[in-house]
Amino acid sequence: DISDARVSWDDRSQAKHYIVEQLNLQTGAVAPGEPVELALSMVLHSKEPAAKANIDLEAVVAIDEGAGIVELSGIKLTLEGQSDALPDGSIEAVLEATVKMAVNGDSLEVAGLNLAIGDLKLTGALTGSALTTTPTVNGNLQLAEFNLRQWMTDQGVTTPPMAESQALTRVSASLVLENKAGATRLDDLKFGLDDTRIDGTATLRGEAVAFKVNVD
Repeated sequence: DISDARVSWDDRSQAKHYIVEQLNLQTGAVAPGEPVELALSMVLHSKEPAAKANIDLEAVVAIDEGAGIVELSGIKLTLEGQSDALPDGSIEAVLEATVKMAVNGDSLEVAGLNLAIGDLKLTGALTGSALTTTPTVNGNLQLAEFNLRQWMTDQGVTTPPMAESQALTRVSASLVLENKAGATRLDDLKFGLDDTRIDGTATLRGEAVAFKVNVD
């Protein structure tokens, strides 16, 4: 275990200065073939830009040597950040997921993805294969309906003047994605904006973007 450690990094050539303090790492009992509980916490300081972040991470780590797979289950990453560069000066976020990855870096699976920043809640799953040769990434993402206007206010972002007082109060989205051969395809694309519904597909290749959508 590590308790109350401090690490500093000063790169004068790049004008970068970081300090990690209150670094704590705790693990459960370590035994061959058995999962290990992990708890990590730290406070990260940056000089340029000036920022501070409290970071807490919990997970259970399991290694399948025969299959060459590392699994991190029950991941919960909590971030509380403060910086003048943020609209409201601070941000809080919680990320949860289960991650499986090949030791050789060739495959990745992210399940139970759940990201929350205030009332903004994003869920989904991602898989990656042949990542070291011809990468292919597939997945799905869902943005639960929320009041974007209120969320922007909560984050310290000024909303532009709008004719309708209820504009941007009901926003949601979902999609299925595939990335391979330098192109990203978005299928089952659904976007809700108040009383408007948009669905269709999109393809992104470099700077080129092609859409095929229906608006209701």
